[in-house]
Amino acid sequence: MRSALDIGMTCHWAGLGRVILAVSSLLWSAPVLAERERSDNLYVVTKSVADQGLASRQAAATEALLEVLTRLTGLSSIPRSPVIAEALARPDQFYSKFVYLEKPRLASSDQTGMSLSFTFDQPAIVSMMRAAKLPIWWSFRPATLVWVVVDTPAGRNIVTSGDRGPLVDALNRAARERGVTLMFPLMDLEDAVQVAAGDVWGNFIRPLAAASERYQVEQFLVGRFSVQEIMGQRLYSGDWQLFQRPLVPDGPKVSLSMLVPGGQQRLDNADLERMTARAADAVARGIVDRDLVFAREGKTQAFEVTGVTTLPRYKALLDYLVQLEFVEHVSVTALRGQALDIQLITSAERVQLLRLLNLEGRLRSADELSGRGQATARRLEWLGGDP
Repeated sequence: MRSALDIGMTCHWAGLGRVILAVSSLLWSAPVLAERERSDNLYVVTKSVADQGLASRQAAATEALLEVLTRLTGLSSIPRSPVIAEALARPDQFYSKFVYLEKPRLASSDQTGMSLSFTFDQPAIVSMMRAAKLPIWWSFRPATLVWVVVDTPAGRNIVTSGDRGPLVDALNRAARERGVTLMFPLMDLEDAVQVAAGDVWGNFIRPLAAASERYQVEQFLVGRFSVQEIMGQRLYSGDWQLFQRPLVPDGPKVSLSMLVPGGQQRLDNADLERMTARAADAVARGIVDRDLVFAREGKTQAFEVTGVTTLPRYKALLDYLVQLEFVEHVSVTALRGQALDIQLITSAERVQLLRLLNLEGRLRSADELSGRGQATARRLEWLGGDP
């Protein structure tokens, strides 16, 4: 039998261990930046093909074009307007390169293991989208942190950034098809102090929101799934929930109001493809609801831009503006010293336009510093950077 002294010493060392763990977390922790970044691969799509024949390439190109349009509009289903129907009949007009790739042959498969990678031309695609009156989703997008626990006979485990396997591969594949980026927690010492598998499974959102702070994400996805095998197939039952964190000065204040409308997806006995597709749908919807520029008649928006101190900076500014998907046309109306007047033709409303122009950090609204509202802000400062 253990004595009171033994018990006391055990409690002492257990408490000291927690202190050491907490101190170590503070010493070793480092922010894991998940800032918005350009999705450069939105215009590159790879599809499986049976052979190198023209018919196979044409069919794969049509599927690839639809995937590009889904990535750039946020729409899971593309309306078949006359413009879109014509484009799908002639997809070769919209890609600039295609390359055949060999994939490892599966022993149980008779397929060739061949795929075809298409690189689509951005100006041609965006021009076609405008003609078809499709909405435009800017390619500068945030990553989404995924907290997912799978309950198996071996136990409940959080999927981490170091994990490999069918689930991670399927999630990343579904995200790529929707044009979004996922990241998974490190589950290092700092994460382990704050979050356990039971927190995810029990739907305790507060510790998840606190642990997500170090990743600096705009939103995080929570998944809880049990797995059963039926006739050799793994089926998943559970739910996905998408949360967006409000920016508050004194840390995350978590409530159900953070749950994105429509961001909860319940699944029963779903296969891996359907389960991961729902995750990508939820993630895309959360970003699209804020960033999507709807197809409207383009309006002229005028701005004064300061900080254009040299000819290279002038060129960099114009090069940057003309490649923005939500800007249809750029013109310079006046040049005065280190400032110039520009006009942008865009279907984005002015408040949304200003928010998008400020997001990447290359332009900054100078009027915000003087207290003018976004709807009337007219002055921008060019901070530079390559387009």
